[in-house]
Amino acid sequence: MPYIVFISDDYPKAQNYKSYHKFIKLTTEEELKKLTHHKRPDIRCYAFNGLVERKFSGLRKIFEEHIKDTAQIHLSYGGCVVMKMTVMEFMLDQLHPNGSKTSEKFSRKEYDQYQKIAMEFQQNKVSH
Repeated sequence: MPYIVFISDDYPKAQNYKSYHKFIKLTTEEELKKLTHHKRPDIRCYAFNGLVERKFSGLRKIFEEHIKDTAQIHLSYGGCVVMKMTVMEFMLDQLHPNGSKTSEKFSRKEYDQYQKIAMEFQQNKVSH
């Protein structure tokens, strides 16, 4: 079973949505920070997203710790669309220059550099 990360403001009745917000509400920033190193990749993503929503200071440092995190998740924003990506790509997306909710978001140049790194990791993984 793939690790599915479900994040959507459009599906308030979805069980995963309710669970996510309860999880975010009940955990401290320190707990979320620790959970970014959880063994399950979906938990790492939920924790990072929670820190983004809280505008936690230190997101770039956490992202840097996961630059080589190529564990796979399936991301759903609701409905039928599901995207396969790595934890690193998920975290990078949360710091997107145009869509991020945090002041620690990347510039377009930084984002593009990390995108290139992510693609290189994917190519190396396929060639081995």
